[in-house]
Amino acid sequence: MEFKADALLLRASDYGENDKIATLLTAERGKISAALKGVKRAGAKLRFAAQPFCFAEYVLAARGNRNTVISASLHDAFYAVCEDVTRYYAASVVSDVCDKIALEGMNSGALLVCAVSALEEICADHPLALVKFFLDALDFAGYPVDVGACPACGKIPAGRMRFSFSDGAFFCDK
Repeated sequence: MEFKADALLLRASDYGENDKIATLLTAERGKISAALKGVKRAGAKLRFAAQPFCFAEYVLAARGNRNTVISASLHDAFYAVCEDVTRYYAASVVSDVCDKIALEGMNSGALLVCAVSALEEICADHPLALVKFFLDALDFAGYPVDVGACPACGKIPAGRMRFSFSDGAFFCDK
């Protein structure tokens, strides 16, 4: 059975001489593993699909509990991420967080959108891209953080703040 999925490549590991095993984040199926056959050969047509941070429409063949990528159509490769080490590390954090909180079979559409948006903002050197992604990822994982007004006094916290895990909010130091 074949299926299509818009997916973000979270990580890829060498497997054999010419293959890779990829972990993909999809909207409908959550995190899935898939084999990319022959992508380490020179001139391989799917070589781009095994690169870090590749966001593409993958066509996968499922046999039992194994998936194999048979084709892919690139949406964005986030090339600007690879031009700067700071951007690369920030993008790596986005991939690692997605890898840790997404599960197989989980509806991960919101997380996928947050991750792709964060990678776009990282490419554009948006200064708070990673912080925004962390807050969105925590919300997706079921740990929303209120960054608005202090629940005790109603004012926006400034200066030294305290965080309450039970309330999921920042409080003024007072």
